[in-house]
Amino acid sequence: RALQAKVSYELKQLKVAERESREGLMTTELNHKQLFKQEKLSYAQKLAMLRKLLPPDDASPTNMSRGRAEVLIEQVAAKGWSNLTKDDQLAFSSIWSAAQPRLGASEVRDGRDAGVYPPRDEERIFGQNL
Repeated sequence: RALQAKVSYELKQLKVAERESREGLMTTELNHKQLFKQEKLSYAQKLAMLRKLLPPDDASPTNMSRGRAEVLIEQVAAKGWSNLTKDDQLAFSSIWSAAQPRLGASEVRDGRDAGVYPPRDEERIFGQNL
């Protein structure tokens, strides 16, 4: 009888542990889904901010092609401008310096706060006097 009671108790404890584990896994999965959604939303927001930097469709053909600029902007939205190669950073700096006069001060500030646009000290590194 004592053995049967002990086995019954252990089975109940096992069921409780399984339920808690299942609930924990569900919570973890929900957290992962929420983080992924936030990252995706964040990517969409960054991409929307960066699309403002694209040159107008009627821009001169001597500038970087719009397609190349779009690809570069998508890379910046995904990785951040500081994680680009030096060549891509220079290309982005040319897009940035051409677009900045069109942007309002609040848009530039919001973009810098979000980490989408380069901070002022990076502009000095790029050789710009802004």
